[in-house]
Amino acid sequence: RNRRRGVADIEGPLKRVHERVRESDLPLYQKNGCGSFLVFLFDRRIEPRQITTETLRDYYEYRLESSCKGEAKSRRHVKEMATLVTTLAARQDFADCGFVAVSHPFMDARDRYGVSDGALVSLLQEFDDRVAPWALGQMSNQGELLSVFLERLDAHAGAAVTGKKALLRRNGRHRTPQEKSEHNETLLRQGYLPADRRWSQATLRTRRGYVVAAAKALMSDSGYLIESIHELTDPEVVGGIADALSDANAGNPFHSDYVASVLKAIRKIAVGYCTRPAEEIRELAELIQEFETGHKGVAARNKAKLQAFTKARILRFLGTSDEIISDVNGRAEVAKQRLRKAGHSTLNLADVYDAEMIRDVMAAVAHDILIARAPRTENVVGIRLDWIRWTGACARIVVPAAEVKMRSAEDRDLVIPLTETASKRMGLFVDRLRPLALQAGDARNPYLFPAQRYSGNNESGRYGGLLQRLSRRVSRVTGVPINPHLYRHLIGWIWLKDNPDKLPAVQKLLGHKWLQTTLDYYAEIDEDLALDQWQEYINETRRSGEWGRRRA
Repeated sequence: RNRRRGVADIEGPLKRVHERVRESDLPLYQKNGCGSFLVFLFDRRIEPRQITTETLRDYYEYRLESSCKGEAKSRRHVKEMATLVTTLAARQDFADCGFVAVSHPFMDARDRYGVSDGALVSLLQEFDDRVAPWALGQMSNQGELLSVFLERLDAHAGAAVTGKKALLRRNGRHRTPQEKSEHNETLLRQGYLPADRRWSQATLRTRRGYVVAAAKALMSDSGYLIESIHELTDPEVVGGIADALSDANAGNPFHSDYVASVLKAIRKIAVGYCTRPAEEIRELAELIQEFETGHKGVAARNKAKLQAFTKARILRFLGTSDEIISDVNGRAEVAKQRLRKAGHSTLNLADVYDAEMIRDVMAAVAHDILIARAPRTENVVGIRLDWIRWTGACARIVVPAAEVKMRSAEDRDLVIPLTETASKRMGLFVDRLRPLALQAGDARNPYLFPAQRYSGNNESGRYGGLLQRLSRRVSRVTGVPINPHLYRHLIGWIWLKDNPDKLPAVQKLLGHKWLQTTLDYYAEIDEDLALDQWQEYINETRRSGEWGRRRA
């Protein structure tokens, strides 16, 4: 009677769920940890389809009261169970159980990005199903079980053995150091991790958390949704992750170490699991080195991009909206001529402007907004129609302070004033083209830039990929690769390049709460600016005749 109830005491569907989990290829911590959770569900008659965040909150309180585990361990366990439930909801072999994706009830460092775990289901399913078994040494990076490979290896060597001797052979205890080295090299060539390179369960949990944080930070910063592990390890994507994490952790004295740790974990996956080319691995190593040195401000690779913006390129950059609209007008005229030749006497906007043209117009409007105040990505794609205020022919976008990073509801709102030209462009878009951009049944969408498809990062109703589209266009216009994160840097760069004394004005433009933040990013902007000013001083002195008189 004094024995605590365990998973052996339950029955029915939850008992069968436990058996299937134990027999599955799920991570060991999920197999071993799910018993007490299933007992909790059984005792309260909660079915898999009824599990909610509130259920997990109740389970956390129950763990604190009934177990000897402290808050930290109980919190981690409940998070693991949330991950298990979400994983089972996505797996076809558990589809009949009725699990649904669920979020844990705690706020942590990754939750501040405002991205739900549900958006990362595809990425995390691949991590749990493929990366985790590879990292633990159970499977190759191609998905072959280690036991199958060892059997094939034994058969090929003509030394197939069974029973206890087979266990001894596979543990490698009879091998000489040379034989062990050769065996490990064989495993590596076939995509397996040898024993001395495998991850522990604790390391696996930590690095899974890094993957979640990386994907959420990038999605929050640029609207870019990472959907696969191969995509996660792309050097360009990793660069965006580094920038997003660094920006999100600005002000934390340990943020550089954290970013470097995340990047190192991604590099390990890139090397062993994805087998990325050597050149790409070198790019990742250089990126890690940047963040290991505790750097502040603009990363070296981004600084190089900014330095590539000559006066001519800056003019092309600032005129991007005009270039986009000119291109759209040209395509619209071609469409009108085609329709007229086909005998259409009355032309509807929907017949002239296709979805791609309307998205380009959205990109042009977004560019106008960005160069007006350089707001963060979230504050561009999240603009609501009721935030737009009109005074005569000019519009202002008033972003509530609570929606702006580093501001609270008591702070001043972020006001983005538009020029008359930009205001007219936005007004025409809202009145004429925006209705054509709405998805079916989305007439009440409140956002200036409505979602273009409801999947992944667009479930919120916003056009999450808008700034990625704009960045690609800017890259074509200027000839310099740029990403959404670099927009704010570029605005500050352009103004300070013209006059470094405008640092306080740049602080206000970018909405930095502290001048030190602006200094961290732009004080080192380019020593060439100081050198140019010195050369200018020398030349002016020579022209004025002061040089000769001073020498005399």
